[in-house]
This record gives sequence, C-alpha cells and structure tokens, in this order.
Amino acid sequence: MRRDATRVIYDILTLGARGVSKTQITFRANLSHKLVEKYTVFLVKKGLLVMESGLEGTRYLLTDRGDRLFRLLREVESELNDFYAMSLASEMKARDPASRTHPSFDTERGRVPIEIQRASVS
Repeated sequence: MRRDATRVIYDILTLGARGVSKTQITFRANLSHKLVEKYTVFLVKKGLLVMESGLEGTRYLLTDRGDRLFRLLREVESELNDFYAMSLASEMKARDPASRTHPSFDTERGRVPIEIQRASVS
C-alpha cells in the first residue's frame, strides 16, 4: 500500500521520539536512502527534528515543535481509525466475488468508504 507524505512524516516522527539514525529510519520506515535524505532535510529545516552527533553517530530527535505535530497526527490517526477499518472492510467486500453479484449495503455508514474511493479514483 502506498503511503502519502503525511503518513511518511508521521512514521519518521514516531521513530524520532526515541532518537534514530538515518539507517534505522530507512529500515523501520521502509524508505529508500534517497527518500530518507529528502524527508530528514525537510523535517530539520522545518524545526521538527534536530540532528545530534555523538559517539554512536548522528541521530535525529524530535524538537518541541516536532513533538507537538507528532501528537496532533497521532490524534488524527486515532480519530480516523474507525473510518480506515470501515474502508478496509468495504474493500474486502468489493473483492469478494459473491458480494459483487449480491451487494449488501445494510447501512449508510457501510456505503460511504466505497463512494469516497470511487470519487478519488475518477
């Protein structure tokens, strides 16, 4: 599944909360070295991450501003979890051949994610 920039930033900020090297970001966030470079430069310039050099090499840590953004993104994610769960369930139904011939939309709530997906495709 492809991630948008906001999700990638959230993943990097999550790692930065504990202090992380570029190599760790590459493997734990599943990004190429080129993308890690691009995002870390951006996040440092924005004042969301700070680089610290020590005996173990360079590590990236959250700044106060980065911590604030991290908490906001985490809150948004928790608020949207129900939507993502509905969307995944709807996608699974759409892939099931039996549900294609006999669609079962028992509630309006179950229909919304499919309509949103169709709108975003066109």
